[in-house]
Amino acid sequence: MPALPPAVATALGRYWSEIYGGAAQRLSTSDLFSNIRDRAAELGLPSVGVGAAAISTLRGYASGMIRAAAALNSADPSAPLSSDHLAVAPWSRPVTQQNLTPIYQVGISHTVQQDDGSVTTVRNTITITGQLPPTVGELRDLLTSEAALLAAESPGTSESSPHGISLGVDDFSLVAV
Repeated sequence: MPALPPAVATALGRYWSEIYGGAAQRLSTSDLFSNIRDRAAELGLPSVGVGAAAISTLRGYASGMIRAAAALNSADPSAPLSSDHLAVAPWSRPVTQQNLTPIYQVGISHTVQQDDGSVTTVRNTITITGQLPPTVGELRDLLTSEAALLAAESPGTSESSPHGISLGVDDFSLVAV
């Protein structure tokens, strides 16, 4: 993938959460742009500062990421991992670099019983370098194991890194970076 054009990079930095959230909610173009204009106002900007083409490009990435996550989450554990389960993000490296050194980011929702007995669910990202497991189930098993290590080894110094016992993972999203 080539470097992002300046307008797309600007939109990514300013409005990615609105664009991704809008795609996930299947907002109309009008509603999406309304959210983006509201965000620009929150940032104190006199205008959105990027054109519709930049927003549309990022909406395409977001939609692809959402489709891949839905396919991964609904796949049978015995199913082979495929390109249907894997997304490309706006921040992904060029394909030639990905082929030389495969790196994947897997977003998970991780439920942890903390040391004080309370239960919390946080969003974590686990990085996998090299080859992915061959099946959806083996990927899920790997993520379950990694999440258990995260909970057990976490210092518990922030809400995003609770210390305790891992109760499970779900809501997976797999991105080639």
